[in-house]
Amino acid sequence: MSAPATGSSRVRMSLDDSLRLVHDILDEDRSFLEYLHDENVTERDRVHHALHQASVTSTTAIRPEKYINETCHELQHELEQLESELSFYDTMKRTTSSKATRGSGQHEQAHGGGSVAPRARAHPTRQPPKKKTVPAPHTPIVATSFDSMIAKLQRDYEHDKAAHLDAQARIQARVAAAHKDAMVFADMQPPAEDTQRGAQAAATANPQLDASESNMTAKHLAESHVLPDPEERHDRSRSGPNCTNGLPPTQPSNESTSRLRLASMQAIREACSTAIATEADAVLHQGQQKQLQEACDRETHDVVAATKAELGQEHHAELAHVQDEFMAKRRHELNDVLVNNERRLEREKQNVVERYQLETDLKRAALQRQLDVDRVAVLREIEQKYQADLVALEERLRHVVSDELLAKRQEVATALLQREEELLQQGRAQALAMHQANERDEVAKLQEALQLGSSLRLQQLRERLDGQRAAKLAQIERVANESLERSLEHLRNEHDADTVQLVHTTQDRLRQAHDREIDSLRQALAVDETRSLNDVTTQLRANHLKRVERIREEHDLRRADRLAQLQQTYEAEYIVRMETLQEDLNAQLTATLSERAAEHSRALQKEIDTRTQHFADVTDRLTSELHFWFQVVKHQPGTLLPKERRQDDGGEAPDAIAKLNALGITNREVNQWIHTIRSEFFDLSDQHKVLVESLRQASVVASSSKQKVAALEDALARQEAKLDKAMVDIHEKTRLCQRLYNANEQLLKQLPAASPP
Repeated sequence: MSAPATGSSRVRMSLDDSLRLVHDILDEDRSFLEYLHDENVTERDRVHHALHQASVTSTTAIRPEKYINETCHELQHELEQLESELSFYDTMKRTTSSKATRGSGQHEQAHGGGSVAPRARAHPTRQPPKKKTVPAPHTPIVATSFDSMIAKLQRDYEHDKAAHLDAQARIQARVAAAHKDAMVFADMQPPAEDTQRGAQAAATANPQLDASESNMTAKHLAESHVLPDPEERHDRSRSGPNCTNGLPPTQPSNESTSRLRLASMQAIREACSTAIATEADAVLHQGQQKQLQEACDRETHDVVAATKAELGQEHHAELAHVQDEFMAKRRHELNDVLVNNERRLEREKQNVVERYQLETDLKRAALQRQLDVDRVAVLREIEQKYQADLVALEERLRHVVSDELLAKRQEVATALLQREEELLQQGRAQALAMHQANERDEVAKLQEALQLGSSLRLQQLRERLDGQRAAKLAQIERVANESLERSLEHLRNEHDADTVQLVHTTQDRLRQAHDREIDSLRQALAVDETRSLNDVTTQLRANHLKRVERIREEHDLRRADRLAQLQQTYEAEYIVRMETLQEDLNAQLTATLSERAAEHSRALQKEIDTRTQHFADVTDRLTSELHFWFQVVKHQPGTLLPKERRQDDGGEAPDAIAKLNALGITNREVNQWIHTIRSEFFDLSDQHKVLVESLRQASVVASSSKQKVAALEDALARQEAKLDKAMVDIHEKTRLCQRLYNANEQLLKQLPAASPP
């Protein structure tokens, strides 16, 4: 029993090898089908997938609220800077008024003999506004409007400053005019040497007078100093060491005015001293000198005080007026600008948020719908291909099993299986390498197109598709394995029975054979095995190539047949719909036209009957009137009346009687004429009826022809409209894809610039 056991084991090994070969062929076919499916993916689906990934990744980068909030913060910061400027100007104004009050208080102290302390300049409580920073590129409108506002405020400031300088110039001119008399008086005095000698003599004679004069000079110098403008003081504080003696280098008029005031005060003092020195009697009499000096001092003090008070009042009034106007105007403009900016920012923010939200929702919904449709179509196509491949696989399995059962020897089958396995491994490796190369190329293209954000979504989709495909393939393989195991188990049982019977028969026959026959059979077997191995190898290779070509051709034919079938189905359905619509429209138009023609015929017949009846009535009336008239004429003939009576009547007979008498028409002729006219009218009425009927028939024929022409034109117009619509849809989709691609590129370019540092 060792021989049957060995034969059954060999058969099992052969069946296992056949099963493994079937699995290898199934794997190869599956990989080849996947490769064909990947090759059949159109460029449109790839672009759509890439754009979908780009839209998904790009919608997360749109954050308009952040940019609007940054713009609001910048405007708030600039508003705080403007408020700091306003507080600085208010501080300067208060400092000016306090110094003016303090100067009037120090006037009395200076008159008593004290020296005037220099005025300290007021500094702003806060730092002056910094230079305006350049706004971000995403807020061009706000930055431009704010720059224009700053430029306008700067122009108003320059205008107010020029007005203030003009007011100071006018005040200084009035001061010069007030001291003109003193200057003329100084020109009329003796030379400077005599004046100096007189002053020295007066000083040696009365030292108290010299002290009082020095005090008066200091007081006049202190009082003659005019308080500068706060803006000029701010400019001097910024100018630094370039200014000398606390005066700006750009104000020569102030220096000349101060020198003029000092010269006038010096001239008054010298004139008074010279007048006192020239009078010997006044020098001898100290009381007269004191009185004269006091009178001169009082007069000088009164003039200076009055001038100073008047100039101070005018200066403060002008300054307060200009400052109030400037501040009111500035507050009003700042409030308007702030309110307008806030409203515009709110509107822009709302519009941007709504627009981007709407665009995002529309794009997401459209892309989701397209993705669902594509996914359903791909799954349906995969399922159909799977069913077809399963049927073909079953057929191939039957042929393979039948071919393998007819194999003669285990060695030939083993060698063939090994060779087939090597070929399958090589083909699988080539298909896998080609598939991986194509996949790498596609992934590289997608990565170059999307750049940022698309890799994660692509990986997720790929994993999900791989999982679905793996699950589907696992299910397919499980079902195929189960069916194959059932078939192989059945075949294995039958083959075992046949093999046992064949083994017993062969053993009986081999026992009777001779050793020489065994040797010859072995030699012949070796030769046959070698030849069979070569033949089977060549045949399997050719069969494999033929199967590949046949699968490819069948796939192309199925695809072409499917396209033709779909096109024919669509055309047939379209033709049926067009015929149905055309029949419905023709029926409706025919019914409507029949109703309108019947109504028109009835209206014409009614009008003809009405006119006929009216004409008959008129004819009857005329006939009756004519009979009556001829009867009257017979009884009272105008021709038988005497000539005198006709003259007496004065032409009372109607003109009709005269005409009838002139024509000589009888009653019979009139009746014949009336009947002739009536018969002609009836003939015309009959002809009119016939003409109306012919016109109605012609209108029916014309309307039917027009309906046919209109139906054909409508069909042609609908075809053209559908063609135009299809072209417009194609152009719109192309334009939308281009816009989405451009928007994606722009967003990808803006992402590094918009990211925080």
